[in-house]
Amino acid sequence: MPKGTPTPRVPEKTVTMDQYGKEWPFIYPAGVLRCEDNAVTIAFLTVGETYTLNGRAASRYPHLPRIHEVKMLHPDHYALGLRMSHGVSIDDGLDMCAEAERADN
Repeated sequence: MPKGTPTPRVPEKTVTMDQYGKEWPFIYPAGVLRCEDNAVTIAFLTVGETYTLNGRAASRYPHLPRIHEVKMLHPDHYALGLRMSHGVSIDDGLDMCAEAERADN
């Protein structure tokens, strides 16, 4: 990037259990959803960990754990044999990327 060129803003937003209601798939009640070049991640600031949410993020950030490889769902869901999808959060992250791309053009 040429000197003096502004660094592109990486879209991010705080997402919470309250916003998602029953669709919230994670153990922690809030996180920061980020999307860069369609690579979606979520950071749980309470534990200082960031996880990849989609394949593009896993490829781009191989040093980060993949969300589906760790037990991130509420324990009751495991006990009941339920598996909630984190697809809603991926969709929200991809929407952020699309909005940022439109704003840049």
